[in-house]
Amino acid sequence: MRKSMVWLLAVCLIFALVGTSPAWAAESVAPITVLEGIERLLYGRVQDGSLVDRLSRVEKDVYGELKVGALITRINTVADFLAHGDDSGIPLRLQLNAVEWMMYQQLNAQVPLLERVGSLELGLLGQVQSGPVVARIRKLVDMVWPGGKLNVEKVVIPAHTLVKIRLLGRLDSATSRVGDTVTYRVVEDVRAGRKVVIPAGTVGTGRVTEVAAAGPMGKSGRINVDFGQLSAIDGTPVPVQVGEKATAENQTSTALATGASIAGVLLLGPVGLVGGYFVRGKDVVIETNTEFYIEVSQEAEVAGLSLEPVSE
Repeated sequence: MRKSMVWLLAVCLIFALVGTSPAWAAESVAPITVLEGIERLLYGRVQDGSLVDRLSRVEKDVYGELKVGALITRINTVADFLAHGDDSGIPLRLQLNAVEWMMYQQLNAQVPLLERVGSLELGLLGQVQSGPVVARIRKLVDMVWPGGKLNVEKVVIPAHTLVKIRLLGRLDSATSRVGDTVTYRVVEDVRAGRKVVIPAGTVGTGRVTEVAAAGPMGKSGRINVDFGQLSAIDGTPVPVQVGEKATAENQTSTALATGASIAGVLLLGPVGLVGGYFVRGKDVVIETNTEFYIEVSQEAEVAGLSLEPVSE
């Protein structure tokens, strides 16, 4: 029973990292489904070929060698390894995020893990390296982090923690449609105490849930946006919204009104239209690069990263 729970936990963590909600995790998990999740994490898509060949490729890329034993055991082992990390106990994705954030102050969490490793190697070393991904990530950590040992600790992000973001596309109640993707980037590190939990550069994706264009007789335009989730530095999904605290902060922001290029912008949040903008008698226009606040909608436990060296 304990091994089964560990397996399910590992699978849930992997699917959280690749942005897929494992609704099946509470019931039963087919080994092929677990392998597909691993492939999406590493390569960005499910691979072709037989299950044996696909698993062999995964093991070579992760460990640098093939493992022995039953297929289910081997899949379980690599899933657990990717979720919990090497001998340091720190997940590979968190190690990679730390390097990318330190070097470029942005994260490419939506890019497949192996592609991200190659890009970092190209930028730091001048060429993509070979060998198992665990050793390649360890080399990158040793290069950029003092002592090569990350200072990581479990922390809690309180509900209503503010997150400053920049809109990466234009919203317009005259042209936007329900279901449109809304992409945004975190512009300031979010911290829990002295630990970075959501680093600047993290990209989030939401969607338009309601649109009404302005019309005659003073009809108001409006757009409702579900801002979805942000990935913490360890890959944990953190739900966000325009809540009351973010609403209050945005109402005092002259930059928001200026960036929107409209007079009298009022961000209603949960008081009125959740996550929406409302302008009396005019269409809503929120320009690209407009900065404003959203907030964490519920408490989340994540691994936080400190810039302080690990004390011996």
